[in-house]
Amino acid sequence: MTVIDQSGNIHRSAGAPGGGQFAGKVNAAPKRALTDQDDVTEPTPEFHQVWDGRAEHAKAAYAHAMISILIEPGDPETSDPIHAIGPETALQILASDAPDEDVAAQLGGRIPAAKVHAARGKLRNANDSFKDAAEAGIRVVTAAEGGIPSQFAALGTRAPFAFWAKGDVALLSTLETGVTFTGTRAGTAYGEHVAAELASDQAASGRTIVGGGAYGIESASQRAALMAGGRAIVFLPAGVDRPYPVGNAQLHARAAENGLLISEVPPRTAPTKWRFMARNRLLAAATPLTVIVEASANSTSMQTAIRAKQMGRQVAAVPGPITSVIWVLSRG
Repeated sequence: MTVIDQSGNIHRSAGAPGGGQFAGKVNAAPKRALTDQDDVTEPTPEFHQVWDGRAEHAKAAYAHAMISILIEPGDPETSDPIHAIGPETALQILASDAPDEDVAAQLGGRIPAAKVHAARGKLRNANDSFKDAAEAGIRVVTAAEGGIPSQFAALGTRAPFAFWAKGDVALLSTLETGVTFTGTRAGTAYGEHVAAELASDQAASGRTIVGGGAYGIESASQRAALMAGGRAIVFLPAGVDRPYPVGNAQLHARAAENGLLISEVPPRTAPTKWRFMARNRLLAAATPLTVIVEASANSTSMQTAIRAKQMGRQVAAVPGPITSVIWVLSRG
């Protein structure tokens, strides 16, 4: 059994894989101090406060959720090998007292030791994320109990391990008929008007409107969907308790009340450039139709549309007016 004592030492019981002497410490005490009886590979009471699956899925779901805390979303260097051996096995290996280089080898030999070290450094405080989630009304769904919709399987070994969600989690089932809207953050009045009209019509017909909650086209479409009495799902590049951008906090709050906020990363996690890119792959996979409005050729929105097309999704486009600088630049 893998345990962490109150001083932060990692131990394994005799006969367990990777047994040996103390190999290192991870700093900073969690809100609930782990004791000699705590096994970091076993579901904690805090985890059960935010997860609603069946008991037979609990250990696997806990491992999926833990992996979502320990590694960056969609990172091929960590995600690919962990998908290959499974999150439960990966968590046991990460929690062993073997040196980082040996752990990297046991995980398939493709994960840099520095990323192994970073992941293991989060083990000591990982349980805090479940407590933070419970306090903020955030739920956890994982692939282990079938909580991740099947369309994300198109991402292969970059598919999400878990979602941290605030709002109506049942809305995840509506993604299979939903519509994703994305486009420039600096939309023209024309572009935002068209996006809002299209989203409002789709929402009125019962389709869920999906986006990243960014300024411009995404916020215009999701705000219109909610105003029409429809449903909006917002995929965020940060923890769902950290609205981003801050200027759209009111929109995100409304989406949490009448839709759903989703993130692959736990509460208190800040947005980064990588997490924006990782989030965009979710937008590409989420729905059968992606509508792109006023996006320049090299924009992240265009990359989302291209990726959606590669996964066999339908892609529709609304070009900007010829007077728009964005549209002129996108035409070369």
